[in-house]
Amino acid sequence: SPYNESVIGLDGTYKLTEELSAQAYIYDESNRGDGSFGFYGVKPSYDGELLKVAAEYAQNYGSYEGNHGYFFKGDVALPLEFEDWNLTPRFTFATGGKNFSAAGNLHPGLFLTTILFFSTDLGATLNSGYDYHMYNIGTCMKFAALEKFGFALDFYSGRFEGNFIGN
Repeated sequence: SPYNESVIGLDGTYKLTEELSAQAYIYDESNRGDGSFGFYGVKPSYDGELLKVAAEYAQNYGSYEGNHGYFFKGDVALPLEFEDWNLTPRFTFATGGKNFSAAGNLHPGLFLTTILFFSTDLGATLNSGYDYHMYNIGTCMKFAALEKFGFALDFYSGRFEGNFIGN
């Protein structure tokens, strides 16, 4: 039988100062045929000249059994400018559990979004009930002599634990 699903969301950002902002969102999925379901989250961030910090927390809600998961991600970056080049070391930590599931405007970074949530292997793993803890340590580099290019070096690691079923 065909599977129909609709997602509606509300997403807002408020800029408290030039560097400090806060985002909040809620998304609801309908036509699941097995109860109501959605997720909400908050994301404060600081985008300073010498330090960039962001945190995000999202939580599932609804009557869809076995899917009351959570997601947390924290990011820190330290932009350093030198005479002919820039270096930005950065660190990201992400964790989720109890079969967190999301759609809409949740973009938890390049690696988590494109490789893990939407790939057939690891994406299915994250949405099949595994708790996970992941981190990324990396750096971005730009050189004045190569002004149209940017370079990055990254290391990713993660751990998947057990299988959660139920509330």
